[in-house]
Amino acid sequence: MSVIELPPDDSLSSVVWEVCRNHGAKNGADHVQRAGDGYSENLHVIPGQFFVLLMSEADRINYETGGKNMEKWLYVMMIKRGKSYNRVTKAVITRHVENLRNLDAEGKIELCGPLKGYPGVAGMVIFKTQSREEAEALCRLEPLVAEGYATCTLAALQVADKENNYLL
Repeated sequence: MSVIELPPDDSLSSVVWEVCRNHGAKNGADHVQRAGDGYSENLHVIPGQFFVLLMSEADRINYETGGKNMEKWLYVMMIKRGKSYNRVTKAVITRHVENLRNLDAEGKIELCGPLKGYPGVAGMVIFKTQSREEAEALCRLEPLVAEGYATCTLAALQVADKENNYLL
């Protein structure tokens, strides 16, 4: 596999140009890496009749399998009662519920609710977001957390379902 490392300030068109001009699919370039400032993205080159398609590893797998093995992730926020949780007022709960309503209207919530039988845990929210970073930002905006009544943890949950054959 030939690898081309390009600076992060290259535009996609210059990446395509560089691959085609210097290494082209005919010359065996099948992988491009853009790196810099701690950012790294692997782009796989798939030759076409009149084009070269650059895509991420996940997109490459999805392309090659016809979408059958695409990884799906949800992000689970566990809301843990803080020391001041017993001072939560109806107004705080109203802000919390309004936040949930807004996120649900935006399609960002898969499931949410209070938990019983788990000391110290108030509830959980399962986010449908494009990235962990987006889910982390939503955690910081949760009124119970933002106002200091609770803390939270965030875990990534890989979805296993019939669409991906339960990850077999």
